[in-house]
Amino acid sequence: MSILMDSCNVMRGSKSGLETHIREKKAGHLLDVDGDICHHIHNAAKAFCKPFDWFLEQLLNDLFNDMKWSPDLREMYQEMCEILGIKYSIPQRFFSHRWLSVYDVTVDTNRLFDASTVFYFPMLMKEEHRQHLPTVVEIYKRLNVSEASKERIREIHKELGQKKFTKEGRERKDRIVTQIFTQRKQTKMVMGLYCSVFPLLKHFVLLLEMKEPLIHQLHESQLKLFKDFLGCYVKAEVINTASTGAQLKKLDLKQAIMKPKQMFMGSKALKLIQSPSTPTYMVKEAYIACGDTLQKKLALSNKFLKTVSALHPHASGHTLTLSLLQKLPELAPNVLTETEEELYELNIRKYQTDQHPDFPEGSRIDEWWGKEEICLKYLCLSKMAKAVLSCFHGPQVESSFNVMNDVIDAKSGRLNIETYQAIQNIKYGLKASGKSAVEYFKKRDHLHDKVYHTLVRNVKRSFSQYKAILEEKKSVATEKTETAGH
Repeated sequence: MSILMDSCNVMRGSKSGLETHIREKKAGHLLDVDGDICHHIHNAAKAFCKPFDWFLEQLLNDLFNDMKWSPDLREMYQEMCEILGIKYSIPQRFFSHRWLSVYDVTVDTNRLFDASTVFYFPMLMKEEHRQHLPTVVEIYKRLNVSEASKERIREIHKELGQKKFTKEGRERKDRIVTQIFTQRKQTKMVMGLYCSVFPLLKHFVLLLEMKEPLIHQLHESQLKLFKDFLGCYVKAEVINTASTGAQLKKLDLKQAIMKPKQMFMGSKALKLIQSPSTPTYMVKEAYIACGDTLQKKLALSNKFLKTVSALHPHASGHTLTLSLLQKLPELAPNVLTETEEELYELNIRKYQTDQHPDFPEGSRIDEWWGKEEICLKYLCLSKMAKAVLSCFHGPQVESSFNVMNDVIDAKSGRLNIETYQAIQNIKYGLKASGKSAVEYFKKRDHLHDKVYHTLVRNVKRSFSQYKAILEEKKSVATEKTETAGH
């Protein structure tokens, strides 16, 4: 039995955590597969962002909110993108709680950055126009904007200059133009850094979101990720002194850090960081914070994960593989009976010297161990392999939040389970049909085609149920008030 949990104290605390209670009172044979590794990666990414004081995240939120509340601004922004030859998309929403959302949104914002620069130019103070005009002119030249297109852009700028904004809207636009123009170098540096560094972490998260057993790859994948990340800012001779996960855990990383200009940050950020006016200390702090989080949280020396890696068909035929497979019954004591353990010992020795069916790249390991010829030849080893490979290791429960898109956010704290489930079911149904809601219910003739009576009844019933819930809540609140008054 295995349970995958977040690594908070409530779940995995050594004294009163849920895992501790289950292990002590219900299931002493509970396997140790560590916490949710994808949450560790997300927390490491947040640690990387923290030294920049959420500088870029503020811009991402402002760009999204500025377009969200203004349909007319969206139309003008779309036209601006078309004029400049940039594929238009609405600025994405940044979610601090969604895995590496900052990377996805930054990539899209970076793609649209030229369009945003030209679009927000008229929102500068008049005295700042001359100072920042060369930035817009450089974009025109690089994108080969024609004179006719420039004339249309000037018309759009005039419309934007005449628009009236709320106090909140004006303050938001002031923040945007400050980051796009006044702090342009720092903004582009941080964007370039995120776009270059975070793919290392993103690739790992995507690997674990696959719907197939990958627990046998967790140990090696974590080692590779950690070494690759350390290679971005730690001297190679220090990394090479550690060959095992346990040794990597003990490395003193702060004593072997490269100079900022030697660190990996992508070509765009590297060019900007060579400028005297661009701060470099934040890059160093970001790498140290992220590296420390990975070193502390990743299960680099987890015995069970290391042992499970021996189940990969390509690992057979090595002495280390035999040693690791011998430990499996110890770590998973509830799979085999005493009689089967002896046969298991014979199985693993035979497995080491036999010829096996091919295991092509991209094959599923559970299907390979489930083949009839494998099951019959290595009865007990196959039983152990299938049991261990069934361990939950990936955060697929989180994928439901991705399907929900922006339904779950900071402003939706009162969304109840029934509503969430209903919305999720509808989204899954539409996704399965390959159609949008408009396409699904589209009519050829709006005046004469039949009305969807079932849909109308369901809408009415839903409203009635919602109204009843509100009335019930209101009566409960009234009763509490009256009771408190007495």
